[in-house]
Formats: sequence, structure tokens, C-alpha cells
Amino acid sequence: MPIISNRSRAQPIVVVREWVQRVLDASPEVLSGGVVISDPARRVEQVWPQAVWVPAQELLYQAQHDRIKSALSNFANATESAALGECLIEA
Repeated sequence: MPIISNRSRAQPIVVVREWVQRVLDASPEVLSGGVVISDPARRVEQVWPQAVWVPAQELLYQAQHDRIKSALSNFANATESAALGECLIEA
């Protein structure tokens, strides 16, 4: 599995949960090319051998999500999380 680099901008990207070896997310061309979130990494590697693999950093994602939600609470009466990276606010 190639590691991400500056040359990866035009290449298909797959974000993988390393501890379970499953796809967490992928670039649009990979998803439209038959890959589904949670597919086994081994299968995706066979279908998209040219893809750049990026290990998921879920603890970092969660920390950033919490910071965004906290910032939004300064502008809203209530905030809720729909999913990681998605917040709903009540003005």
C-alpha cells in the first residue's frame, strides 16, 4: 500500500481503519468504482491497486469534531452531532 505524498493529489485515495483493515472513506472515483465504506482493505487493494492508502486518525478526528461543536455552541442555543464532522445547530 503506497503512503500518501504530495504527488497524491490526482490519485485515488482510500482511508482505512488499520485495526480492522476496513475502508472508512475514499475519494469519489473509488466509491463510484464499486468500493463501499467498510469494504475489506484486501478487496479494495485488488480493485484499486493504484490508490494511495491513508491510515485513519480517528482520535484526531474526534478531537477536532469536539472543537468545532464547542465553537458552534457560541452561536447557537443547542448543538447536536449527526455524525463525525457533522453538526446540527438550533439558532
